[in-house]
Amino acid sequence: VKKQSAITIVLTLYLLLVVGYFGNIEYFLYNFTFALLLTAVVIRLYKKYTQKRSQTTKILMFGFSLILLSQLIFILIFTDPVVYLVGELMQLSGYLTILTAFIKVIIGANKKKRKT
Repeated sequence: VKKQSAITIVLTLYLLLVVGYFGNIEYFLYNFTFALLLTAVVIRLYKKYTQKRSQTTKILMFGFSLILLSQLIFILIFTDPVVYLVGELMQLSGYLTILTAFIKVIIGANKKKRKT
């Protein structure tokens, strides 16, 4: 595992603090910041997927993309109350997709253990 640069760690901690603090005060800023963080995650997963073509990475990338899309939908929450429902359903779909990838990894690890 590569070491993270100090600037990456500091920036990540700062953004997490901003999201935590402003999440209760400013809804738009919270969702926008969370969308930026998720964009970085999706880009990183995309790069990893293009290198290894792992099915699990593809599923993870799709799940995080759904959560990213939900955050972008939440930004539009003031336009119509139905937007909230759509965003929540999109977010749920993203988390279920990530759960699917997790289960796939666990099953793969168990099969690998049995072979050895």
